[in-house]
Amino acid sequence: MGKKKTLDEYLEVLERFDIPITDRVNRRRFQEKLEEILGKFAPKDTEPFWEASQWQLEELLPKGVRQIEVRYPWGKQLRYTIAGRRGLFGIRKVMELLKVVF
Repeated sequence: MGKKKTLDEYLEVLERFDIPITDRVNRRRFQEKLEEILGKFAPKDTEPFWEASQWQLEELLPKGVRQIEVRYPWGKQLRYTIAGRRGLFGIRKVMELLKVVF
């Protein structure tokens, strides 16, 4: 029997996919974005990713976190800013700074 995935593992995968927060608000848009990245799959396969993405939104948006897309010559990267703090951070650093435990 396979190992059960933890919330931390799903959040790590979501971080690698760089799915914008705006595409995590609506389940249909979220599934479409995952299909662009992974190809066709059953909707039930996205459920753990959907739950992880919603947890992240519920915890971070009310605390003044905004998502910024940074473009480089080699591609783009999602970074986050926190109201009242200077700089751009990765999602794990944001969670650490805000003392969000997952």
